[in-house]
Amino acid sequence: MKTMRKSVILALLLSTGCMTIPTGPPGEVASEILEHLDADRPAEARTLFERAAADDGKAERIYPILFESAKVRFESGDWAGSRRVLELMSEGYPNASAVREALVYDLYLERASTDTADEELLSALDKALAELEAGAASMPVWAELARTQVSIDRADLAAARQSFARFLGRWDGTPSALMVYVEDIDRYLSSH
Repeated sequence: MKTMRKSVILALLLSTGCMTIPTGPPGEVASEILEHLDADRPAEARTLFERAAADDGKAERIYPILFESAKVRFESGDWAGSRRVLELMSEGYPNASAVREALVYDLYLERASTDTADEELLSALDKALAELEAGAASMPVWAELARTQVSIDRADLAAARQSFARFLGRWDGTPSALMVYVEDIDRYLSSH
Protein backbone atom coordinates (compact mmCIF):
# COMPACT_ATOMS: atom_id res chain seq x y z
CA MET A 1 0.00 0.00 0.00
CA LYS A 2 2.83 2.40 0.90
CA THR A 3 4.54 1.61 -2.41
CA MET A 4 1.32 2.38 -4.26
CA ARG A 5 0.92 5.71 -2.45
CA LYS A 6 4.53 6.60 -3.21
CA SER A 7 3.92 5.78 -6.88
CA VAL A 8 0.83 7.97 -6.99
CA ILE A 9 2.61 10.84 -5.23
CA LEU A 10 5.61 10.49 -7.53
CA ALA A 11 3.32 10.48 -10.58
CA LEU A 12 1.57 13.64 -9.34
CA LEU A 13 4.88 15.37 -8.71
CA LEU A 14 6.19 14.41 -12.12
CA SER A 15 3.06 15.57 -13.90
CA THR A 16 3.12 18.86 -12.00
CA GLY A 17 6.80 19.25 -12.77
CA CYS A 18 6.12 18.77 -16.48
CA MET A 19 3.70 21.66 -16.41
CA THR A 20 6.32 24.01 -15.02
CA ILE A 21 9.30 22.99 -17.13
CA PRO A 22 10.66 26.24 -18.55
CA THR A 23 10.59 26.71 -22.28
CA GLY A 24 13.68 27.29 -24.42
CA PRO A 25 14.95 30.50 -26.03
CA PRO A 26 12.23 32.64 -27.67
CA GLY A 27 13.25 31.78 -31.24
CA GLU A 28 13.12 28.06 -30.54
CA VAL A 29 9.80 28.32 -28.73
CA ALA A 30 8.27 30.32 -31.58
CA SER A 31 9.57 27.77 -34.11
CA GLU A 32 8.06 24.91 -32.11
CA ILE A 33 4.73 26.74 -31.87
CA LEU A 34 4.75 27.31 -35.64
CA GLU A 35 5.64 23.66 -36.28
CA HIS A 36 2.65 22.56 -34.20
CA LEU A 37 0.36 24.97 -36.05
CA ASP A 38 1.65 23.80 -39.44
CA ALA A 39 1.08 20.17 -38.45
CA ASP A 40 -2.52 21.01 -37.47
CA ARG A 41 -1.85 20.55 -33.76
CA PRO A 42 -3.34 23.76 -32.34
CA ALA A 43 -3.78 22.35 -28.83
CA GLU A 44 -0.06 21.59 -28.59
CA ALA A 45 0.80 25.03 -29.97
CA ARG A 46 -1.50 26.66 -27.41
CA THR A 47 -0.01 24.64 -24.56
CA LEU A 48 3.52 25.61 -25.58
CA PHE A 49 2.45 29.25 -25.92
CA GLU A 50 0.89 29.18 -22.44
CA ARG A 51 4.07 27.70 -20.98
CA ALA A 52 6.08 30.45 -22.67
CA ALA A 53 3.69 33.09 -21.36
CA ALA A 54 4.21 31.80 -17.82
CA ASP A 55 7.99 32.03 -18.30
CA ASP A 56 8.71 35.64 -17.19
CA GLY A 57 8.12 37.83 -20.22
CA LYS A 58 8.82 35.24 -22.89
CA ALA A 59 5.41 35.88 -24.49
CA GLU A 60 6.51 39.43 -25.26
CA ARG A 61 9.75 38.17 -26.80
CA ILE A 62 8.03 35.65 -29.09
CA TYR A 63 5.34 38.13 -30.19
CA PRO A 64 7.43 39.76 -32.97
CA ILE A 65 8.60 36.36 -34.22
CA LEU A 66 5.07 35.00 -34.47
CA PHE A 67 3.72 38.22 -35.98
CA GLU A 68 6.47 38.29 -38.60
CA SER A 69 5.72 34.67 -39.46
CA ALA A 70 2.04 35.53 -39.94
CA LYS A 71 3.04 38.48 -42.12
CA VAL A 72 5.32 36.36 -44.32
CA ARG A 73 2.60 33.74 -44.74
CA PHE A 74 0.02 36.43 -45.52
CA GLU A 75 2.24 38.13 -48.10
CA SER A 76 2.88 34.80 -49.84
CA GLY A 77 -0.88 34.18 -50.12
CA ASP A 78 -0.98 31.52 -47.42
CA TRP A 79 -3.99 33.03 -45.67
CA ALA A 80 -4.88 29.80 -43.90
CA GLY A 81 -1.35 29.56 -42.45
CA SER A 82 -1.38 33.20 -41.45
CA ARG A 83 -4.84 32.74 -39.94
CA ARG A 84 -3.67 29.87 -37.70
CA VAL A 85 -0.86 32.02 -36.28
CA LEU A 86 -3.06 35.10 -35.85
CA GLU A 87 -5.85 33.14 -34.16
CA LEU A 88 -3.38 31.78 -31.61
CA MET A 89 -1.96 35.25 -31.11
CA SER A 90 -5.37 36.88 -30.69
CA GLU A 91 -6.08 34.47 -27.83
CA GLY A 92 -2.65 34.94 -26.28
CA TYR A 93 -2.44 38.71 -26.72
CA PRO A 94 -6.02 39.91 -26.12
CA ASN A 95 -4.99 43.58 -25.99
CA ALA A 96 -2.96 43.57 -29.21
CA SER A 97 -5.08 45.53 -31.68
CA ALA A 98 -2.56 44.94 -34.50
CA VAL A 99 -3.15 41.19 -34.19
CA ARG A 100 -6.94 41.59 -34.25
CA GLU A 101 -6.78 43.91 -37.28
CA ALA A 102 -4.43 41.55 -39.11
CA LEU A 103 -6.73 38.61 -38.38
CA VAL A 104 -9.80 40.41 -39.77
CA TYR A 105 -7.89 41.48 -42.88
CA ASP A 106 -6.51 37.96 -43.35
CA LEU A 107 -9.96 36.38 -43.01
CA TYR A 108 -11.48 38.95 -45.35
CA LEU A 109 -8.90 38.28 -48.05
CA GLU A 110 -9.26 34.54 -47.53
CA ARG A 111 -13.00 34.97 -48.10
CA ALA A 112 -12.47 37.28 -51.08
CA SER A 113 -10.24 34.68 -52.75
CA THR A 114 -13.13 32.21 -53.08
CA ASP A 115 -16.43 32.33 -54.96
CA THR A 116 -18.43 31.40 -51.88
CA ALA A 117 -17.69 31.23 -48.18
CA ASP A 118 -18.33 28.31 -45.93
CA GLU A 119 -19.99 28.85 -42.58
CA GLU A 120 -16.78 28.20 -40.64
CA LEU A 121 -14.99 31.04 -42.42
CA LEU A 122 -17.97 33.39 -42.02
CA SER A 123 -18.22 32.58 -38.31
CA ALA A 124 -14.48 33.17 -37.86
CA LEU A 125 -14.75 36.52 -39.67
CA ASP A 126 -17.82 37.51 -37.63
CA LYS A 127 -16.01 36.64 -34.40
CA ALA A 128 -12.85 38.49 -35.42
CA LEU A 129 -14.88 41.59 -36.38
CA ALA A 130 -16.70 41.53 -33.03
CA GLU A 131 -13.42 41.19 -31.10
CA LEU A 132 -11.84 43.97 -33.11
CA GLU A 133 -14.81 46.25 -32.50
CA ALA A 134 -14.88 45.44 -28.78
CA GLY A 135 -11.23 46.36 -28.32
CA ALA A 136 -10.75 49.23 -30.77
CA ALA A 137 -11.18 52.90 -30.05
CA SER A 138 -12.22 53.24 -33.68
CA MET A 139 -12.65 50.60 -36.35
CA PRO A 140 -10.41 50.68 -39.41
CA VAL A 141 -12.42 51.79 -42.43
CA TRP A 142 -11.77 48.59 -44.36
CA ALA A 143 -13.43 46.55 -41.58
CA GLU A 144 -16.77 47.82 -42.92
CA LEU A 145 -15.89 46.24 -46.25
CA ALA A 146 -15.37 42.91 -44.48
CA ARG A 147 -18.67 43.37 -42.65
CA THR A 148 -20.33 44.12 -46.00
CA GLN A 149 -19.05 40.84 -47.42
CA VAL A 150 -20.33 38.87 -44.44
CA SER A 151 -23.77 40.45 -44.84
CA ILE A 152 -23.80 39.60 -48.55
CA ASP A 153 -22.81 36.01 -47.80
CA ARG A 154 -25.59 35.77 -45.24
CA ALA A 155 -28.09 37.19 -47.79
CA ASP A 156 -28.75 40.29 -45.66
CA LEU A 157 -28.54 42.86 -48.45
CA ALA A 158 -30.00 45.69 -46.35
CA ALA A 159 -27.19 45.31 -43.79
CA ALA A 160 -24.67 44.95 -46.63
CA ARG A 161 -25.81 48.21 -48.20
CA GLN A 162 -25.57 50.01 -44.84
CA SER A 163 -22.06 48.69 -44.16
CA PHE A 164 -20.96 49.53 -47.69
CA ALA A 165 -22.33 53.07 -47.38
CA ARG A 166 -20.44 53.52 -44.09
CA PHE A 167 -17.30 52.22 -45.79
CA LEU A 168 -17.65 54.56 -48.79
CA GLY A 169 -18.35 57.50 -46.48
CA ARG A 170 -15.01 57.06 -44.71
CA TRP A 171 -12.76 55.54 -47.38
CA ASP A 172 -10.22 57.88 -48.93
CA GLY A 173 -9.08 55.43 -51.60
CA THR A 174 -6.24 53.95 -49.59
CA PRO A 175 -5.07 51.32 -49.61
CA SER A 176 -5.65 51.28 -53.34
CA ALA A 177 -5.41 47.46 -53.31
CA LEU A 178 -8.97 47.46 -51.96
CA MET A 179 -10.33 48.97 -55.18
CA VAL A 180 -10.88 45.60 -56.84
CA TYR A 181 -12.98 44.42 -53.87
CA VAL A 182 -14.87 47.71 -53.70
CA GLU A 183 -15.75 47.45 -57.39
CA ASP A 184 -16.87 43.82 -57.05
CA ILE A 185 -19.10 44.58 -54.07
CA ASP A 186 -20.50 47.69 -55.73
CA ARG A 187 -21.40 45.68 -58.86
CA TYR A 188 -23.00 42.97 -56.76
CA LEU A 189 -25.08 45.36 -54.67
CA SER A 190 -26.13 47.32 -57.78
CA SER A 191 -27.40 44.20 -59.49
CA HIS A 192 -29.23 42.64 -56.53
